Amino acid sequence: MKAKWPILHSPGQRGAEEHILSCGACYCLIVCSSVLGGLRENRFKEGLRLSRSMRRKELTFGDADYWEERYRSNAPPHEWYQSFEVLQNYLGAHVQKEHRILVVGCGDSTLSQAMFEGGYENICNNDISESVIDQMRAKHPHMRWDHMDVMKMTYADASFDAVIDKGTFDAIMCGATDTTAHDILSEVYRVLAPGGVFVLISNGKPIFREDYFEEAPFKWTLSYERIERADGPDDEMHRFVFMYIAKKPA
Repeated sequence: MKAKWPILHSPGQRGAEEHILSCGACYCLIVCSSVLGGLRENRFKEGLRLSRSMRRKELTFGDADYWEERYRSNAPPHEWYQSFEVLQNYLGAHVQKEHRILVVGCGDSTLSQAMFEGGYENICNNDISESVIDQMRAKHPHMRWDHMDVMKMTYADASFDAVIDKGTFDAIMCGATDTTAHDILSEVYRVLAPGGVFVLISNGKPIFREDYFEEAPFKWTLSYERIERADGPDDEMHRFVFMYIAKKPA
């Protein structure tokens, strides 16, 4: 990854989970952000407490058992980053209604159902949590729901015209090894048809994401959109999410 560092600010309790996802496995960024924020506000102990709390969350976000327990406990649904209402115009520029669409790491998001109601009727969803797949299949039986690891998908090559990820890459990178990003992108690349598009909606800024798409043997054509959050938080760290559009050669 490029050796650049953003200006960091304490996220406070608000947005703490999504702050972790923006940094992936970079614990140092989380500690610096929280502690420096605490110092700036003369609340060192609070900043340190938050950094420790966030580190505990980070260790679980990349763990399949964490998500299974979270969904098994019937926790209230959480819409990561942005709703379809905010994203639909951006998605519509790259994902066509006739496309065969795969949503990876779907969780309990309303994205797929909202897309279906918007005319995207050929949608397949997967998640590593069997509990959430059972729940979503019961709620929305008109779509396909597969219990599956995005790094070990069993779909045939070139099965989809578009793959959409809203937060899954970020979550998995919290428990990343040296090959994690490559393993995810390899599987997405494999199941995409020639000319297909991978849409990654991420809290991670380009400095933390672009290099992954440049690795061999991938031949992505990459662009991105910066999307302001619907709730409009004031701090720069959480004000935007990013939509990366990676096209596979035809």
